[in-house]
Amino acid sequence: WMQIKTFSPNLDGGVRGIYGTGGVFPAATNTLEFLTISTQGNGTDFGDLTEVRFGAATPCSSTRACFGGGQVGAPSYAHPNTIDFVTFSSTGNAIDFGDQQHGYNGYGRGNMSSGTRGFFYGDRDEATIDYITIASTGNANDFGDLNENLGGGPTGGSSPTRGLFCGGYHPSPSLTNRNTIQFITMATLGNTQDFGDMTTVRGHPAVAGNSTRILISSGYTPTHLSSIEKVTIATTGNGTEFGDSTFDGYAKSGMSSPTRAVFACGSTPSSPNLSNIIDYNEISTEGNAVDFGDTGRACAWGHSGSNGHGGLG
Repeated sequence: WMQIKTFSPNLDGGVRGIYGTGGVFPAATNTLEFLTISTQGNGTDFGDLTEVRFGAATPCSSTRACFGGGQVGAPSYAHPNTIDFVTFSSTGNAIDFGDQQHGYNGYGRGNMSSGTRGFFYGDRDEATIDYITIASTGNANDFGDLNENLGGGPTGGSSPTRGLFCGGYHPSPSLTNRNTIQFITMATLGNTQDFGDMTTVRGHPAVAGNSTRILISSGYTPTHLSSIEKVTIATTGNGTEFGDSTFDGYAKSGMSSPTRAVFACGSTPSSPNLSNIIDYNEISTEGNAVDFGDTGRACAWGHSGSNGHGGLG
């Protein structure tokens, strides 16, 4: 068989990744930056979200990046259900899209998307999955449920047909990190099914990939991790070792083109506990990450996506 890509995400010479430098706990910001994934270099200012928050979920199409939920900083630590969006081809501030279906109570939430639908999920109190039609505006709809309540992710990746939910933690009766991988068929409605297991438990991992393979980077066990593993989306089964990140951390932001996975920022084990490092891996080969550049602000629990991820083809 032959795979033919039908989208053209090139902007300024390559796929564009957008990420929010949201988590500077206990404060939060509304700042967005962007980078060109095919190059190396530092992040550039893009614009602002409609409100200050960190840990939003960021499903993307080839034209739009949407940002749903998250948590505002001190002193209220409220959890807005806001969804807003930006257009990849321009720079500027986000515009209101609608609201999430469910009242979530968490941050560092997971997301995945096809070229049509975007998904929001992961919470300490609910196992629900919401979805939107990215090309429109309006409130999210109910899709189904995760097979258990999972906060701290579970971070997701996708092909054009299948979405994977990786890791996270179960909040009750005690916080327990998970190594489970679940999946859905994105064009349908329904609950998740079992896919397999990761090589280790991972709370707040970062995921990026193409239509064939996702890379699952870092997280905590609760010790900070630098390991990266890979999963083939079209099959079911367990993850296998891929390489290591340039630093130990969790709550990183993942972005990708069809060939490259980029991971930005995160919480580190040493003071001042927040990183501004961006590194990357070539998705088709195994090995350790390579330095990409720096973000304008050290942060964790950011929000990120691209117009060239695996869900687009």
